[in-house]
Amino acid sequence: MNTPDDELIISGDGKTPKTAIKFKPCRLLTRVARERQFVNEQFGKENVDWRKEQHYTSDKRQSVWVVELADGAKHSVYFDTSQTIYDDDK
Repeated sequence: MNTPDDELIISGDGKTPKTAIKFKPCRLLTRVARERQFVNEQFGKENVDWRKEQHYTSDKRQSVWVVELADGAKHSVYFDTSQTIYDDDK
């Protein structure tokens, strides 16, 4: 399924740290919204089909979502954060 946001993804499938999804440059809140949208597209509706077990960012380089599906299966989704524009960036 192609969505308008597909054009915002530069590369990656998010299945491993090495294949983390890389978005085109965007601000932090926009990137996090895109991450949530991607997870919803992959696993269904949040708090119905899946729930966020953990979300963390390491060294401003990678964002990781650990989700638990309704059937109890757990998945990690990896996002490259190198294109994030932080408000303090000049």
